[in-house]
Amino acid sequence: MREIRLRSRPSKKRRIILVVAVIAVITAVLGSAGVYVAAEAGSDKILRNVYVDGIRLGGLSVAEAENVLDKAFAGRKVTVVLDEDNKKSFTLEELGLMYKTNAIVSEAFSLGKSKNFAKNVLNICTSFFVPTKLSSSQSLVAVDPGSELTEFVSGYAVPPTDSKFELDGDRVIVTNGMNGREVDVDKLLSMIENAKSFDDIKTVQAPINVVPFTLPDVDEIYRSVASEPNAPYGRDSDGDVTATVKVFDLERARDIQSNNSSEGAGYEFVIDSESVETLDDDFLYPDVLGEKTTQFDTSYTTRVHNIKIAADNLDGTELLPGETFSFNDNNGEITKEKGYQVAKGYANGTVVDSVGAGVCQVSSTLYNAVLYSDLEIVKRSNHSLPVAYLPLGQDAAISYPTQDFKFKNSYDTPIRISAEVKGGDLTVRICGQKSGAFTDVKIVNNTVSVIEPKVREIVDKSLDPGERVTAKSGSRGYVVESYRVVYKDGVEIRRDSLGKSTYKAQDREVRVGPSAAPENEKNEEGGADNE
Repeated sequence: MREIRLRSRPSKKRRIILVVAVIAVITAVLGSAGVYVAAEAGSDKILRNVYVDGIRLGGLSVAEAENVLDKAFAGRKVTVVLDEDNKKSFTLEELGLMYKTNAIVSEAFSLGKSKNFAKNVLNICTSFFVPTKLSSSQSLVAVDPGSELTEFVSGYAVPPTDSKFELDGDRVIVTNGMNGREVDVDKLLSMIENAKSFDDIKTVQAPINVVPFTLPDVDEIYRSVASEPNAPYGRDSDGDVTATVKVFDLERARDIQSNNSSEGAGYEFVIDSESVETLDDDFLYPDVLGEKTTQFDTSYTTRVHNIKIAADNLDGTELLPGETFSFNDNNGEITKEKGYQVAKGYANGTVVDSVGAGVCQVSSTLYNAVLYSDLEIVKRSNHSLPVAYLPLGQDAAISYPTQDFKFKNSYDTPIRISAEVKGGDLTVRICGQKSGAFTDVKIVNNTVSVIEPKVREIVDKSLDPGERVTAKSGSRGYVVESYRVVYKDGVEIRRDSLGKSTYKAQDREVRVGPSAAPENEKNEEGGADNE
């Protein structure tokens, strides 16, 4: 018979002791862990086992970590590749990039130091056993591109070449330009900034943009060809300037260009007809040949009114090559019926009231614009007295119909006169096409002689015997010789004599008492010029 023994069960007391021991151990572990977590959470150091791009920051303060990263990042270089023969390495600073080191370190330092205790425990315990790896990606920011990068890419850039055309007999030869290229610096820096890791950007293929050439404007070519007259200028029924011009079929030319739009392509338009065309003002009058501005006192309202009428009559006048302009023919007779008013003017060396006074300022300003345009002077005379708005020798008096100002369009192309009154300024311009024959014009006025005023004594019975009173102080007269000096590129090429201008002296008038009275002198009488 087999003997069976029964194992005795632990007593209740022993079980209680065992449970208490386990609880004690757990409590001790948790207590120690709590103390450790609390210590790490309150530390001024980064958790152990924390790395950024393989660089250990664990156990470092914020300042120490930033210093370590700054040194490591400073040595990083990026090789920018343009093509097989054009590549260069740059530091991030030379590229105009910088790391937000403080942001990277702040992220590392925040591990285990949040307000969430459970999260802190997880981060701290994990860091104790497993390395925490952070990346510097997305932490680059662009500042201004460095000069070395700018110089490198600008040296690689090629601007597009211009398209061109030339007239060859009855053909227009057109050659398209060539495309250029340029490095897209903004896109290059963006690629580097947004890389997932530095390993991805150690070598970067720079994005190259094509800079397209500009196709020649067929309409502009047509206008350019059509602006070269093949026969003398004329006028149509509306008075607009016309000329016989060379032309080609515009629609056919557009089709030809459409089929030859690639860079460097060459093609031609055939000039197969001539026609009489009304020419655009932009092509007839692209340049200011000469201009002059004179001033006037706006308080003399009737004189200003007369200036405006004459300026309006002058504005827009066109002259074909060889045509002669007459101020009197263009402006017409100066009468009250035409709106002119009475103002102060000159008559034989004295100031008088006359209808249309002020018109001479328009003719004189025009004379100066004509001089500066190097146009031929046909007829001109000066005033009897000096004028306030121009130097001696540069005025042009008119008095319909006997005293006129005339000049000739000595250019091979039409010219147009513009006249504008603005505030107290009168501006006259001559517009046309510059011939290139000159670059500057100066007016030289030399005083040949001075005419001293005479003294006129007039008996005034209201004065005591022997008493003398100056009624008019008088003024000197002058004889002035003028020249137009024409220059090209700073060198004098011609000096034209503009003749002599004689300005009368104004007598000094003295009123005397009866005992000192000489014979009375008579004043001269004559017509007025419209100063």
